Amino acid sequence: MTIDWRNIKTLKVVGILVLGLAVIWSHTSCGERTTTANPWTRPQEVLTLSGHADDITLATYNPNGSVILTLSQDSTARLWDSGSGEALAILSGHAGPVRAAVFIQDGKRIRTYADDCFIKVWDVATGTEISSTPLGKPDGPVTCAGFNHDGSLLAIGLSGRSEVYDSETGELWYQLAPFGHPGLRVNTMDIGFRPDGGRIVTAAYSHEVAVWDARNGTRLLNLHGHGQGATTAVYNPEMTLIASGSRDKTVIIWDARLGTILTELDLGWEVLAAAFGPDGSTLLVVERAPQDQSRRASLWDTSTWKRMTSLTGFGRVCNSSFSPCGRRFVTPSGNTARVYEAAGGCETTASAKEEAPSDLPDARAMTVDQLVAGALEGAEGNIRVQAAAALVELGAAAVEVMPELERGLGSEDSEIRLNATLALADIGAPAADAVPTLIDMIQNDADARVRTAAALALGCISDAIQEPIAVKQHIQALKDEDARVRYHAAHALDKMVAGGGEILPALIETALTDPTFGIRRMIAFNIGNAGEASLGAIPTLIEGTSSPDERKRWWSSYIIWCISSGMGEAVKDAIPAIKQAMQDPSDYRDENGGPPRKYAIHAIGGVGPIVLEVDPHIIPVLGDIMINDEDYYHRKAAALALQDILGIEGEKLRHAVRGYGEQRP
Repeated sequence: MTIDWRNIKTLKVVGILVLGLAVIWSHTSCGERTTTANPWTRPQEVLTLSGHADDITLATYNPNGSVILTLSQDSTARLWDSGSGEALAILSGHAGPVRAAVFIQDGKRIRTYADDCFIKVWDVATGTEISSTPLGKPDGPVTCAGFNHDGSLLAIGLSGRSEVYDSETGELWYQLAPFGHPGLRVNTMDIGFRPDGGRIVTAAYSHEVAVWDARNGTRLLNLHGHGQGATTAVYNPEMTLIASGSRDKTVIIWDARLGTILTELDLGWEVLAAAFGPDGSTLLVVERAPQDQSRRASLWDTSTWKRMTSLTGFGRVCNSSFSPCGRRFVTPSGNTARVYEAAGGCETTASAKEEAPSDLPDARAMTVDQLVAGALEGAEGNIRVQAAAALVELGAAAVEVMPELERGLGSEDSEIRLNATLALADIGAPAADAVPTLIDMIQNDADARVRTAAALALGCISDAIQEPIAVKQHIQALKDEDARVRYHAAHALDKMVAGGGEILPALIETALTDPTFGIRRMIAFNIGNAGEASLGAIPTLIEGTSSPDERKRWWSSYIIWCISSGMGEAVKDAIPAIKQAMQDPSDYRDENGGPPRKYAIHAIGGVGPIVLEVDPHIIPVLGDIMINDEDYYHRKAAALALQDILGIEGEKLRHAVRGYGEQRP
């Protein structure tokens, strides 16, 4: 069948067909649905799965919903009948807590990863181990892990970075660039793939949520909005939204392709984990009370973003998931797992030995012409995203469809212009001929979303061909009235900062003056990661540390800290200014950050032992701060600085110096 996406009647027919297939599929795999729009107002606990000797780290369903898989810190995984709760098999063979798992081969096999650094494949029917693949031992403890949809890639989170491996061979494919800067190694708290495997999303304790290209590890988006450490980030099934949670007691809903905030949910409790239902209509959030550490699971209606219900009385809870029919979810509670059901139930008739139902029609079944039309005009959000993502896989053939995508840039329909621009961003290098048009769109398009997408596309194309493109236009876009445009322009210039020229001064000016905190912080971190290319900013930042503008002083100290770590003699000219900033009397704080002197203290430690050649009297100054300063964080920063400068082991310093060991406020 040939689908003409340009014919509105055809779109309606296809929409009705897809809807009909979805209804048939949902009935055959999950029983009759009730007519209630969202039935999660009064969920009932229907099963408790007991047997693990230690906390469960993950609970998930197989593709047809007949089996539940649980992973545990007791080094085993277990299979359960999802209807009766009967234990089916124990997967025993790992020598450490099991971190991640995915069903493969239509649910007939399971691939697991554990802290013993092995990837294993298991037979679901018998529970026997089929293969075992070693990975190189990661440098440091693993904080989180996840497979892509077909199990071919494994992503693991570490302190300061993440790594992606080939699951078949155990080969390291690439590292995701460190979070923060060299002086701030923060844990990756959550890592996962977009449903089609084309993107990776990470949540880090630096407050940062980031989106990466799963093909090569290129960072595409930095999502700044949380006030404290980000703990979870997940895509919705249509791949149009990202939900991220944080210790700041909020969940932020982002546009997954532009990186802009759509709405923010204030929960009142710290967020530990989140999961969308299979149709995207429900969001499950696992929360923790900051006072007594008790847990609850809350369910949100994604059409209104209103809380429908909350369930309490859990033990340790994390990584919950829905059944394929969307009417049940399973959530760990200590060493047990609890299954809840919505009103109307979720009747599962498939057995563990039956094959999973076939997928609904998706982009993989489309011709090239259909992909192009679907990327531009697809009626459903997931069709547009899938079609654009599928175009990326065309390789050289993508060049053949460029003229049609470029024509989409000139459409009078802003939605088509937006979709065409985002498709070109996904494609990358083959879209280089569209650069002049994209530059014009950044300058002149009336729709801020389109200007934002054009800035994003230019950055992606430039990164793909390793050549700075449209630098002047990006610098101009740093002054755009819309923060989203400024954000993507800054992000693109961050990638080009090693090229020098006008880029670094423009970024520094933006970092010191932009009204949006997330833009300032992203630039500061990325300049810190630019190595020697960042040294040209030092004179401006030295001047900034004595500015009458408190915010400029704050950010000048902050960026010097970002640059200083490991640079030694290269930043010694800044030492007098850093020392002066350590005495800054201001109590100004920017977005939950400490006063400017806190970051000056960190920066002096980042310079390292070379500081003693410039100013040997810095040691008594740091000692006085460490012992006598009223602020705990200043005492701690001074202790860490002394540790870096003198090479004193941290534990010895803690016990030797009064003040640093006091209780954190």
